[in-house]
Amino acid sequence: MSSSAQSSEARHDLATATNSGASLRHLPYLHPDHPLEAALRRVYQVPLVPVVHRADFRLLEGVVSREDVPEKYKMEEQEGD
Repeated sequence: MSSSAQSSEARHDLATATNSGASLRHLPYLHPDHPLEAALRRVYQVPLVPVVHRADFRLLEGVVSREDVPEKYKMEEQEGD
């Protein structure tokens, strides 16, 4: 699945969760400036983790999937070589 398709699907899932009465504060989330290690811990709680604006939790800036985190580690490892 492409990242844009994942992002679109995640936005739909997030909207469904919040519209059904679930609060974002009860879901694991990340902010754009969180380190990769924080993403690693959260993606094992849920398969897709919303990345939200620090000042406005309702503003979705992206999503991180379980597949994204190992890929990013690989990229950083290759850059270090």
